[in-house]
Amino acid sequence: MSTDKINQNLRNVIQICYEMLEIADRGDAYRQDSGCGAVYGRLRDAAYKIRLQAEHELLSHEKGDSGRGGSASNNKDKTSINPKVKRKKG
Repeated sequence: MSTDKINQNLRNVIQICYEMLEIADRGDAYRQDSGCGAVYGRLRDAAYKIRLQAEHELLSHEKGDSGRGGSASNNKDKTSINPKVKRKKG
């Protein structure tokens, strides 16, 4: 698979993570009990973790670091780079 396709797939993953965050926010706003809150909290937590890993992978591809095992997940910098993916409004 070409790097362009791989990077587009990672951008799709990042977009899905933003959608997961929106679902968690909506669910939390209308939940009826703590059990639902736990579900939405886990969804939110997973979305942040997956998005962070996908963003680091994109960054490593842009830097040309694919020769180091193809993973930037060991990177200690936990800031979001949000590459070319914008969070949907509304």
